[in-house]
Parts: sequence; structure tokens; C-alpha cells
Amino acid sequence: TIKFNSFGSRDRSTANFELQNEMLRADGFIPERLGRYDFASDAFAWSDGNTQIYSFGQTGPVLDPVPLPTGSEGDSGWLIKITVTVGVVSVILLLLMARLLYWRVNKYRSRLKQAHARITQLRREKDGSQCTFHFIDADVIRSGRYESLETLPRLQEIRSSHPDWVKTKVLTQESAYGMHGYTRDILAVSHRWETPASPDPKGVQLKATREHLLQHPDIQYVWYDFWCMPQGSDRAPEEKKSFDEMLASVNLLYIGCSVLILQDLSYMSRFWTQFEAWCSMQEACSSGLRPACAEHRRCTVVPIHECTRGMANELIQMWANKSVEEARRILASPDVVVTNQSDKD
Repeated sequence: TIKFNSFGSRDRSTANFELQNEMLRADGFIPERLGRYDFASDAFAWSDGNTQIYSFGQTGPVLDPVPLPTGSEGDSGWLIKITVTVGVVSVILLLLMARLLYWRVNKYRSRLKQAHARITQLRREKDGSQCTFHFIDADVIRSGRYESLETLPRLQEIRSSHPDWVKTKVLTQESAYGMHGYTRDILAVSHRWETPASPDPKGVQLKATREHLLQHPDIQYVWYDFWCMPQGSDRAPEEKKSFDEMLASVNLLYIGCSVLILQDLSYMSRFWTQFEAWCSMQEACSSGLRPACAEHRRCTVVPIHECTRGMANELIQMWANKSVEEARRILASPDVVVTNQSDKD
């Protein structure tokens, strides 16, 4: 039998082997070593000490065998392949690591930028120079997609059933006062609440708003307090906080946007409606607020219910030329009704 002991070279072209004679005895076959071939010396050693020289792969002994290749000669191609492979793999790993590092740096840079923008927004909202408002998509009202409803519900219900109707924008003092950047595409509606639970139970105000929007196709967003500010005693703490922030910055809407005044018979007796009407007839200047000339007024007065066009003209005459001090004095009068006295204060 021939027993191979181990591989002689890395490419497995040569090997050591032994010749064995297996003798049958009572307890089985017993191997007896007859001779061993060693590839390093290309020598075959018999067990009796007699040595013959063989050339591996050929028959019969030779006196001058061909020497086997040395490690530096036989393995040089293999080493080159390994070196090239390791180099290519290393380059690929380095490129992958560089890509991963680049992605992580950009990711954290983006997060840092967002955090900085959020901090700046919070600081500006705290000092009143900007505020985040919710609006209703004007196309929703124009298209009449709400017609299964007699009137639109409060903001919480609109968000729940039609979240795509609600749009959120940040308004700044610079754009509202100095650049008049919102007069073209944002409409703020000034109106009276007809009942404590709903400002427009029969949808008269909604219908008037839609008619105005159909005549002004450039308007993209509509602000109406009941639709755009969290309402009711069941507001979550975050909703109450948002409501207070918008209420404190409502002048951004009535001084910086186009205003639709829906005037009924009680409009001129209410604090908030008169304040909003006065704001809509003012314009910002370097010294503060001043009455806007007729061409620059941003308001449109629409009589509803039993109000007449003559009453609408009286509203304009009453507030169009009032200064800040005159407006403060009139609004502080006891015959100007307000639901929460703290609003006046």
C-alpha cells in the first residue's frame, strides 16, 4: 500500500509517501514500513538502510535527479497573487470606510444644522419675531371638497380626518412688516363667533370665504381661528401652548397678510373683531404703524347676515385713519365687549 503523509508544497504538486506491507495476523492487518519517499531530497529510503534516488513522477531510479524548486522560486507566483489580492481588498476596505465616514459626517452635520435652525426658531418665537401658524389649503375651500359638512370643524377634527388640508408655515416680522411677503398668498379671516361652541354653525361665513377665494386665485392659504388654532377645553398641554403662542403673534396675520372681514351686526361691538379690522388698515413703517392709504389697504369687507354695505363703509371710516393711541383708547372703552378681560389688558 502507499500512504501519503503530508502535502509537500503549497500548490500540492509533490507529497511525501510511504510504502507499507500489511501483514495479516490474528488480531488484524499490521502495517510494516518498507520504505519512505521524501520530496525535499528526492530520495527513497528503504527500511533496510539501502537508499535509492528516484525522480518523482518517473519510473526507476536515476543518479542525477532534477532538484525540486525552492520556496522562493516555487512560491513566488503564489506570493504575488496573495500580495495583489490583499492590496486590492485593502483599497476596497479603505474606500468603504471613507464612504461610511463621509456619510456619518454629513449625517451629523445635517442634524447639527437642523438643531441650530430649531434653536434659532425657538428663540425667535420666544421674542415674538416669528411664529408658527397652521392654515387651511385654499384649494380645499375653492373645490368644495368639504360639502358633506355644513361648516368646517375645529382644527383637531380636521387634522384627524383630513390631515392633508392643514398646512404649516412660519411667519416672520421681516416678511410680514417690512417686505409685505404674505399679502399675495395668505388670507386671514376676521369674523365674529356666532355661538360660544361654533363661530359659523350654518356655514354662512364659510360660503362667503369660498366666494372670495374664487375671485382671488392667487391665495394659497387661509387662516380662520376655529379651523387653524386648537380649540376646546380638551386641548393637550402642547396644543394649549401652541394656541397661546399664535394668539400672542396674531398681529403678524392681520398686519402682514390679506384680510377678509366678515361683518355682521355685532361685529363693531366686539374687541377682537375691531382690533383685527384696525390692524388690517395699518401698514408698518420705520417708526411703527401708520394708517395705510386706500390703495395699500389689505382688507376686503363683506357684509353677512343682516349687515349692509353702508355699515361696512362705516367700519372703514371708523378705523381707517386711527393712530395707535386712538385705537388703544377706543378698544379700552367698556362698550367694546370682550369674552376674556385679560385679552384687553
